[in-house]
Amino acid sequence: HNLNHGSVACHLFELGVVFLRTPDGGKPGERSRAAFALAGRGLPVHWSAPRRDADLYDARGIIEAAADLLGTAAPGFRSDRIPYFEEGRSLSVALGGKAIGVVGTVAASVLAHYGIDRPVHAAEIDLGTIGGMPATTRRYAPLPRFPRIRRDLALVVRRDVTFEAVALVVRGAARLPIAAALREL
Repeated sequence: HNLNHGSVACHLFELGVVFLRTPDGGKPGERSRAAFALAGRGLPVHWSAPRRDADLYDARGIIEAAADLLGTAAPGFRSDRIPYFEEGRSLSVALGGKAIGVVGTVAASVLAHYGIDRPVHAAEIDLGTIGGMPATTRRYAPLPRFPRIRRDLALVVRRDVTFEAVALVVRGAARLPIAAALREL
């Protein structure tokens, strides 16, 4: 609907409870799930980079970023055959050796059924499984006392040379090659 009405980017997500059939036909099981879909323009990588369409790597990156924000270990991705995703463009997602979801490029037959004429990348993650995982320990370090520098220059001069004299030579030599400027000191 959004793409058909001129939206150049469609990034949707939903959190909710999914009801699953049980093998014995009893009361359905409930699982908390997160799902998202990306189509059209992707998020800019950098302000100077040209815009591009979202791809499977963007979808995978969302899952990795969410795991990091939740403080869990990095998820593992394995190529898999998932019926509603394109063959060769679908991944199973695991965390701590347990399957937690899927991510992939939606199959062309599914897109055609809904009249979508561009690739859509989607994922579904089981939040209940993630909630039972042990959190990783985050380590923080204080900010450095001095900011990072790219170049450092130390000058050795006689004791009687003043800062003003050094500054005057440096300012005057700004147009000279560095070797000539150092000879002035």
